Amino acid sequence: VIEASSSVGGTVAENISSIKFRAPKSYAAQNRCVTTNDYESVIRNVYPAVEDIYVYGGETLDIPEFGRVYVVIKPKSETTLNTTVKQFIRQAIEPFRIASIDIKFVDPDVIFLETDTTIYYDDRKTNLDAASIIGQSRDALQIYATSSGVSRFGGAVRYSKIVGLIDDSDPSITHNITSIRMRKNVIAVINTLASYEVCFENTLEVDYQNPVINTTGFYIEGSDEIHYIENVIPSCDVSIENLTVPLRLYYLNEQNLKVIVNDDFGNVNFTTGELLIAIKKPINITKTVSSDNIIMIRAIPFNNGQLIESKGSVYLDFDVATSTIEAIVDGVNPE
Repeated sequence: VIEASSSVGGTVAENISSIKFRAPKSYAAQNRCVTTNDYESVIRNVYPAVEDIYVYGGETLDIPEFGRVYVVIKPKSETTLNTTVKQFIRQAIEPFRIASIDIKFVDPDVIFLETDTTIYYDDRKTNLDAASIIGQSRDALQIYATSSGVSRFGGAVRYSKIVGLIDDSDPSITHNITSIRMRKNVIAVINTLASYEVCFENTLEVDYQNPVINTTGFYIEGSDEIHYIENVIPSCDVSIENLTVPLRLYYLNEQNLKVIVNDDFGNVNFTTGELLIAIKKPINITKTVSSDNIIMIRAIPFNNGQLIESKGSVYLDFDVATSTIEAIVDGVNPE
């Protein structure tokens, strides 16, 4: 008896624009891995479920590693490849590569981009309710998110484009107020003392009234409280050039008031977007509120994220699904 099993690792058919872009690279590779473009083309052929791929030679590193190629793959529907898939790809490209070249797989550094949007619409010009208006706006943003040049290595998202797409998603929309936020998903090392380094690769907004860094909750050893991290608000008289301020650890009491546990729980550099968490004294995280031991760290980019870019092995992912969008009737009702 032959048992049927589901196929894995496949993907939807490649669209025409993608074929036109990749076909010359695939032809140039000539079924051998010599250049970084060759590796990209061959890997896409043996493993089609690739969202995007970035390949670079070890000789480009600050401390050169000659004879080594680094491969960074962002798979479809997942953030990273598992060990089994990496091993499959390594074996599949073996006949095409130069024997003296060592291949090293690196997981992508993903920056998620979200919007916080309030849509105002004229209810006299549409039969749609607020939920439908929101749905159309999400659809428009999703099309933009999947377009070339956005969600990818070296991707870029422009604030003006997002605002325009939302306004144009339905004729009844009069305007929208949108802010951009960045997110990193940090996997906590459970029941182990650890420090964490997180970098958003973009300049952060300097706010003298509200924190620009916030996280989802987690539990620490010796406490039943749900803890969070935010930045200490800088004073107005500090220089914003290469500004670094402390991070603080806190929880909310029964009155929903912040109780500061540690006012020097690391630091954040606003210029580079780099966070050093529990760097002086490692912390033991026992559980996270989010699933899969993930702590979501969100940051507000400089100038409301007029242009958010990723470089090198950093993958930019415009996450429309986790974006916050609401729609309300415009009380002005302009003609």
